[in-house]
Amino acid sequence: MRLPPPIVARVDPARLFGRRVARFPVGVVPWRTEQERSTVVVKLSYDFDPAARHAEPVLVDPRPFSIATPSEIQGALADELAAPDDLVRAKRGTDLLVFGELFADRPVERVTGQIHVRDRAMIPMVAVGTAGRSFPLAGGFLRTEDGTTPLVVGPSGPRVVLEEEPAAALEEMTPEEKKAAYQETLAMIYGGEFRSWKEALATPLSEGEEEGASEREEEDELEGWDTLADASILDLAECHHYASPALTLDTLDEDHHIEAQSVRPNGESTHLQLPGHRPVVVFEAPEQTFDVAMYLDTVSVDFSRGALDLVFRGQIPVDAFAFDEQRVIVMIAHVDDVPSLQAMLDELPRGDFTRAEVPDQRLVEEDQRVPDSPPLEDDVDLQTAKQMASGPVPDPVLSLDDFVTLAGALAAAPDERARLLSARDLDAEEWALEERGWRKRVGAALAAGDLDLVAAFNKRMRQARDAALAAHVVKRRET
Repeated sequence: MRLPPPIVARVDPARLFGRRVARFPVGVVPWRTEQERSTVVVKLSYDFDPAARHAEPVLVDPRPFSIATPSEIQGALADELAAPDDLVRAKRGTDLLVFGELFADRPVERVTGQIHVRDRAMIPMVAVGTAGRSFPLAGGFLRTEDGTTPLVVGPSGPRVVLEEEPAAALEEMTPEEKKAAYQETLAMIYGGEFRSWKEALATPLSEGEEEGASEREEEDELEGWDTLADASILDLAECHHYASPALTLDTLDEDHHIEAQSVRPNGESTHLQLPGHRPVVVFEAPEQTFDVAMYLDTVSVDFSRGALDLVFRGQIPVDAFAFDEQRVIVMIAHVDDVPSLQAMLDELPRGDFTRAEVPDQRLVEEDQRVPDSPPLEDDVDLQTAKQMASGPVPDPVLSLDDFVTLAGALAAAPDERARLLSARDLDAEEWALEERGWRKRVGAALAAGDLDLVAAFNKRMRQARDAALAAHVVKRRET
């Protein structure tokens, strides 16, 4: 029996990038019940300046998970799509989906272009048609380099790639074989560069559990690899791809760049640097916790609108819908600064709690269907999960100067509290966390005997309150 979708805790993604960003989509895809496996999906959206020669993506309010719909652009072939299905179980590599137009600097009947991905692929394009200065990137206009074979660079299909039950072999593998297979999987995911499991999975679950940790590791090294391999070997028995084979890459790193020629007016090119962000995901259930190795498997770029969508996918070797208590913790980090599990847990009070999204029920098999979850305001389990996460005191986001200035302004004008907080992109709950964070920091300094910090904090608080009160009095006299 399947229960409602898992609870998702999105851990303060906005503050990592200096601004508040709305909820980014997190989904969980159920597999057939006998396979005991689920897929976690995270989607991040960015905008960039389509007129820029060197485009730098900026994280924006998210675009929702998409469902495959027919394309309506001029010249689209019968199997071309406006968007792919984001919530699918697995992909064997990375789909690169490209939207926009090919431009020439004058009216022509033929224009050439190219998509080049650093160290991965180069895809030549030829657009032919009635004389004009631009051609949509659609199969009715695009040809391969020889100018005769239609070329589709956007989503189409799906193209289903099947393999005969690779996961079944796990039961017959020895721990040594699982370790070797696990290393091969990581080498594939990380572009041929092998990393240890702690580096690759990003959030070592042993962090903060020093007591007895070394003894447990020494007991049986391979026994640990047995579980890790089960969790990390990807089941690729049925993969759904929406890119043509020419644009399905073996891997694509989160910080690579894409060069596209003739995609701007006058036939100019665009250099798009991927942002280097990665979702760090932990799945927690009773007596089972998994670091989910997420990999980038869909890159969707619209060079005309300046829109970039990245979809990451990872698998866990359990049915995520079979537990009464479970949650998916997600934090977005830069590939060069990945947090530990403890750091994620410390930030949970700032987390945004909701239910995971699931595939459109019309598109899944009967035994994959998931019960509807109650409305968020009536979801008792969701509210309980939020309350239980309020215990840790996260470090403050505001600097000391910003904190004392805002604290002084709030003390001088309590009737303007909502406006003052909104001006700093904060709400009442976030401000309470800031106050708790600074009390913790000052309390720790006092306990450590650092009286200089305590004295400096108290002095600056008094100065800020006096200055804010004086400014408020002047303002009231003027009005």
